[in-house]
Amino acid sequence: MDCPFVNQDRPLCSERLNMQRLEDAYELCMDNFMFCPVYLLLSRRESRLAGVGAGRSEREFY
Repeated sequence: MDCPFVNQDRPLCSERLNMQRLEDAYELCMDNFMFCPVYLLLSRRESRLAGVGAGRSEREFY
């Protein structure tokens, strides 16, 4: 299973997804993405935004 953010052209992911760090990219983005700091950051951010869309104020999350 690969990271759900890998195909979304995220600037944070592009730091890892390049030819110089190809081995790191495969290790984190394809096998162990749940341990990737970028994945953790983006998934928390999406969770917060989903809560805002559910009628909660954005200020409740910061």
